[in-house]
Amino acid sequence: MAFSAFNGTLGCAVYDPVICKINLVEDLQNVILALEIYGIANTMVLDSQTAQALGIFDRESHASVYQARTKEGFSLLSLLSAEISRPAKQMMSQWLTFPSVNIDLINSRLDAVDLFTRIQASSTTEQLKKHVKGIKNIYALASSLISDKATVNTWKGITEFARNAIQIGLTCQSLSSSKGDVAIFEKVSAAFDHDKLTFVHETIDAIIDWKESEFTQRVSVKHGLDAELDEYRQTYKNLSGMMEKVTQTFVADLEMEFMEMYDVATEYYPQIGFVTSLHRKDNFAIDQTTVMAGQSQGWTYQYGSEVKAFFKSEFARELDTNIGDVHSFISGREIEIIAEVQAAIVQHVPTLTACGDVIAELECLLAFAAVAMQRSYSRPKLVSEPMLRIKNGRHPLQELIVETYVPNDCALSGGKGVKEDGMIAAGSGGDDNSIMIITGANACGKSTFLKQLALIVIMAHIGCYVPADSARIGLVDKIFTRMQVDESINSSKGSFQTDMEQVANALNRSTSHSLLLFDEMCKGTLATDGVALFAATIRHLLRRGEGCPRTVAVTHFHEVFHESLLGPSMPITPAHMQIILDSSFDKNEGIDDEEDAEQSIVFLYKLRSGLELHSHAAQCARICGIRQDVIARAIHVSKKSQDHDLKALELSIIEDLAEDSADEGKTSTNAYTLRQKEQVLRAFTAWNIDADRQQAADEGEMAFLDPAVKLQGILNTPKMIHTTSIGSPSESMMST
Repeated sequence: MAFSAFNGTLGCAVYDPVICKINLVEDLQNVILALEIYGIANTMVLDSQTAQALGIFDRESHASVYQARTKEGFSLLSLLSAEISRPAKQMMSQWLTFPSVNIDLINSRLDAVDLFTRIQASSTTEQLKKHVKGIKNIYALASSLISDKATVNTWKGITEFARNAIQIGLTCQSLSSSKGDVAIFEKVSAAFDHDKLTFVHETIDAIIDWKESEFTQRVSVKHGLDAELDEYRQTYKNLSGMMEKVTQTFVADLEMEFMEMYDVATEYYPQIGFVTSLHRKDNFAIDQTTVMAGQSQGWTYQYGSEVKAFFKSEFARELDTNIGDVHSFISGREIEIIAEVQAAIVQHVPTLTACGDVIAELECLLAFAAVAMQRSYSRPKLVSEPMLRIKNGRHPLQELIVETYVPNDCALSGGKGVKEDGMIAAGSGGDDNSIMIITGANACGKSTFLKQLALIVIMAHIGCYVPADSARIGLVDKIFTRMQVDESINSSKGSFQTDMEQVANALNRSTSHSLLLFDEMCKGTLATDGVALFAATIRHLLRRGEGCPRTVAVTHFHEVFHESLLGPSMPITPAHMQIILDSSFDKNEGIDDEEDAEQSIVFLYKLRSGLELHSHAAQCARICGIRQDVIARAIHVSKKSQDHDLKALELSIIEDLAEDSADEGKTSTNAYTLRQKEQVLRAFTAWNIDADRQQAADEGEMAFLDPAVKLQGILNTPKMIHTTSIGSPSESMMST
């Protein structure tokens, strides 16, 4: 249930508690104009984490600490709603929160966008845009009107709304007759009651004097509409001359001595009435003497300023009785007239808000058309079969912040899993597989591609053109993602737990018409466990057969493509992001071994079929600014691990320790000494003393069993590394 109020949708709740709350709280009755039942049966399921990960919304706090309101950051909503009113932006936000799966509704919006893109430069379209921009927030205006808080701006906004709404209705009627029937034009025709809008506009415009209202900062009624009001105004206009004449008669009865000291005048002040003022002719400040002088004439002191004292004299009281507080009479009569107008206009508030709903939708469609023309979007084709065919698709936000964006294709067909008998299900979406697994280097654009697919699908489901050369999209009932979201110290969940919850949500709730996007799922645990979970998840989806959803997964778990896990016989489309390894890498950057110095990487951001079994993490680390010695070590360890040469990796630890010692000021000779000692000791501990004992018994040379003799023989081996700078090898090793 949605609350249609002055600021659009307030929230959702259950019907009965809401009604009870409204009945109890009087303030809610003044701001809620209507209750509207909003069903989500024909809408796409899109959870908040997915919306955040995809960048659909980006709520930013205001820069000022004194502002509690938020503003929209760099998001899909900000892209599509750059120059539209607040009600239209709220409607678009609702569309993005609950994208429609009603194909007729989607196509009706696309038809309107198609028309507006074709006539974008016409004078008719320019007039339509002009009148739409002149529309005020009718929900806020209506709320002020109903709650008796209408100001001059409120009345001006309502009359401008009615005037522009009339012109919008006429323009849409003209377009409908010349360009054919479009659903939005039919809505305009049904909601825009020309007679009622004309009544609202002409009634307000005929009653309110805009210039006088702007000058006085209150609602003023035009002259000639009410005889009583005009009489009050004429009296007020003649007050100055009348008071001057009667004052001359009044002061004639005062004593000459009194008149020589004071200037006497009659003045009028609203809500106070007529008063007699005294001003000292010597321009001295008013003091108690002046007050007593007035009181000596039988006048009642009212108040004073630095230069005047004000009294109620008998003459002033006679004017109050005969003429009265004329300004208050004028204000009171104007209030009565405006109240009558208000009662008449309130009767047409439902018509005004209905027009506001249609105008907000019209604004959204005009905004879609404008973005489509500016960014070269194309019209998507929505079908009921679970398929996804995108030609040269682009990320709508990413392409705005890069110099050149590389578009990519995508082809998926739902329902192409594996049946119980092991046969591949025929599906109903086409010849392509249901599942695509993307591998490749780090930072090569895999995650951007996933988000690109989701955003194109969502844009199509709200009736917007999409950033692609062409798109044929089967209706999607749910979108589930496993993507990185902002982590917070306030969260009690670990990253792997959040990962698994997202995957579980996707597996438990997805259907054959869903879209699943997994970005490196199961990476937050032991590699073997992650591989097992990833492979098990994909196999589970495949075993759904014709219920297999369209799925795109990104992974660095290359082990999953083993024959026993997800082998080539599985109906899976392997893909990777293309790169180029640049052989012009400078060997002087710190990697001495040419074999270990892999080439620098160039990202092409182009999706290609087949697997890429290298992540090229070291090259990406170099781009991110990791130290060269760290990268060199990482490349060495990676190659030795891949070759399963862990013994060589263990030996190299001594070299690393020696290098660290050299960095601390020790001589490089120590490094060779440590390596020599390590090799000698390994050879000595590998001595097969039982075999030598048998040989000594046979040959009668028991000297072979002397450890010192054995060690000397090892030292004399040509393969051993000798250093002469610290004495003879024998002395060094024997001491060891």
